[in-house]
Amino acid sequence: MMLGIPQIVSPSEEWLAFTWSQQVFTLVFLVACVLAMRKIEDRIPADTAFFAGLMLSATAMLYLLAFSFGYFANWVSVLLGALEGLACAVFFLLWQIVYASEGQNRSAIYLPLSSLMVVVVCLMLRLLPVPAAAFAIVVVLPLAATYTLRRSLARVDSFPARDARPYARVVIGDIWKPVLCASIVCFAWALSSHIPALYDHAAVTSALVGFGAASLLIASVELFTSKGFKILDVYQAIFPMLGIVLCLPVFFGGEWENLLTGALAFGSHLVKLLIFIMAATYASRTQFSPVAIYGFCVIPLLAALVIGDTLGFALVNGALATDERIVRISAICLLALFIGVGLASLGRRFKGSAEPVDDTLVINSALYAAFDENRNSQRVRAKQEVLPDSVVQAEEIDALADTELGRGLSARELEVVAMLLKGNSVAAISRKLFISENTTRGHTKRIYRKLDVHSRQELIDLFEGEDAQGRQR
Repeated sequence: MMLGIPQIVSPSEEWLAFTWSQQVFTLVFLVACVLAMRKIEDRIPADTAFFAGLMLSATAMLYLLAFSFGYFANWVSVLLGALEGLACAVFFLLWQIVYASEGQNRSAIYLPLSSLMVVVVCLMLRLLPVPAAAFAIVVVLPLAATYTLRRSLARVDSFPARDARPYARVVIGDIWKPVLCASIVCFAWALSSHIPALYDHAAVTSALVGFGAASLLIASVELFTSKGFKILDVYQAIFPMLGIVLCLPVFFGGEWENLLTGALAFGSHLVKLLIFIMAATYASRTQFSPVAIYGFCVIPLLAALVIGDTLGFALVNGALATDERIVRISAICLLALFIGVGLASLGRRFKGSAEPVDDTLVINSALYAAFDENRNSQRVRAKQEVLPDSVVQAEEIDALADTELGRGLSARELEVVAMLLKGNSVAAISRKLFISENTTRGHTKRIYRKLDVHSRQELIDLFEGEDAQGRQR
């Protein structure tokens, strides 16, 4: 939003230092927050949103004071970048917990629509007088961000997430290819944004239009079709477009620079949104820590942005600056995109996050076979291989209600228990019972508390133990 007031954006060294340090500190604090929050994410208080909102408001106020009244220095720019990086990292991870709790269907709509709203608000800010826009950035927007995040966190029923660290090799094997391709596009965007000055009014407008077009495309496809996206197919589809626009400024001059900015903004935002959706979906379906999965998916993207931005500064303003920077930047971007196409074509194709998969607990069928060494792993895999095609029958619920364990459970909780015992995931239960995944997690949490268990496998063992005792009697 700070780019929403063109009168305040300054092509100074201090402003450029702020934009660079903001990206670096976002990456640093995101890594730190992933490590810190991974252990406490199931009990993060909703009031944490106040901390992030306060940091955001403080950064906006200092930014306006520094760049509108001239009270800036290099150390101030670095401080501003650190404050905004911390606020962004906390907001990103807290929202990821919310998105993962909502499941694929809602996340695939919420993410692009919220991104589209950002673009609309930013364009509206550019039409306001500077005092009104400044008030919105310092007060209105941080308050709105804090309020919505706090309300959303309060609705999240914490669920005992499985630790993703023992399965790191499998998780990386599932997601490395789309993450790498998305990182390459983000690198190309960050690098090529230095061909026109990023603080130029027309360049910023072109970038915002590209962001908005990407958000609108994903939202429209998710709302009005059932096809969804395959991330690698999207990468291969946008590759020719990006390759053409990268060549336009080289052959036809600077009048094509803004088109290049808009096209690469479109491509980078498109793949980033798909990665965000994939992270939320993967965490929801595998029951892995959403913070850990988000770190796996997004930290490489942020690192690619920092590397591209740093190289862009060096080619335009630093020791590597030459009159042929447009040619050099375009050549590097094209080489990176070609590498991505080659990697996307290797080996087994990755199934995108919006593509239908089975209703098992995990996406990778070899996950338990490769890593779980407990005595029940064979039985768990057997239950995952065959899943029910319909909701449990009334006779099954009645049988559970007649047991000693089932007498303290409500009718809905008995239904959820029956489906859990058949191997259904939270996502599958929510779809078949026509309730949200958050509500399903709430039922599951109460079931665990009433029966004094802590995992699905303990629940299965408990009911199978009672069944065995009943047969002996």
